[in-house]
Amino acid sequence: MRLDQFYEATLGQITTLLDLLREALAPGGFGLVVAAAVAGVVTGIPFGLLAGAALTRRSVRGAVLRLRALAGGDVSSPVPGVGRSDLVGEVARATERAAAALKSSLAREAELRAALAAAEARAEAAEREASEREAAARAASEAAAPADERAALLAAVATILAEELAARPAEGEALAPA
Repeated sequence: MRLDQFYEATLGQITTLLDLLREALAPGGFGLVVAAAVAGVVTGIPFGLLAGAALTRRSVRGAVLRLRALAGGDVSSPVPGVGRSDLVGEVARATERAAAALKSSLAREAELRAALAAAEARAEAAEREASEREAAARAASEAAAPADERAALLAAVATILAEELAARPAEGEALAPA
């Protein structure tokens, strides 16, 4: 029920009550006492409900504002109405539990992000080290290649010289006439 509808309904009840009071006052003084009692009860109930609704609405508004702050990332602000024993208190306690769970989740996420960053840094360092080792091995291989080529060239020269020496006659031997 909207507030303006509530006021209209209350105004209608008051009008009806005034009509009853006029009728009660007509016969004598006793009707006045009964009419005053009825008037007190009939007007007191709507105004009490209105005041209670306003207090509840303010408490619920506090919980809604806290939930909005929680959705925005504020996990440290207090939750109003936690000590109440009504439905508003239940909502406030549930909001407080949600804030605590979110705070715990955010802390765990921060830990995991830090662990991930550390693991990525270790992987990059290992990759750099492997790359450096590969470059050093390549440089050693390239440095060894000319030495291998020189050794092969010297072996070829030695083979040619040995063949030429083997083909020459010894110093004391005479050359056979052809």
